[in-house]
Amino acid sequence: HLSVQQAPLTVLVSASNTQLGQTTTLTGTATDPNGNLQAIYFYVNDPSSSGWVNVAILPVSGFSATVSFPWTVPLQNPFGTYTAHIRALDSSGAWDSNGNVTANLVVAGSGSFLQVSEMAMGVAAPMCQAWLHLRHSPAVADRLTVC
Repeated sequence: HLSVQQAPLTVLVSASNTQLGQTTTLTGTATDPNGNLQAIYFYVNDPSSSGWVNVAILPVSGFSATVSFPWTVPLQNPFGTYTAHIRALDSSGAWDSNGNVTANLVVAGSGSFLQVSEMAMGVAAPMCQAWLHLRHSPAVADRLTVC
């Protein structure tokens, strides 16, 4: 019986929102039809899309694997929406054939906050919404406005 080598597949990557200098957990899942997974590579791209940075290479084996690790966002990094990405490698040297599995995570600055008590302080809702529009797109500001 002749076995045909098939490339692994990346299935899922996830990450939780965090703050600069704080730790989040990155999780990735990959499968391999031949059962010879070797490693899952984790990459992160910052909000300015300056390029993918490899943040971990975790050994795996078998037909399917899920691995997690803690990643601390360096304090000098910009805040905003980051993208996490994984690639899978098998022991025959084949990379995943669908290297497009990503997840977004929001990284807030260490002094970032959202003032939700403005109404209690007597500030009218339109002022709160105007403040949000200065800092976010209209779609985001409208979703965040609490009346």
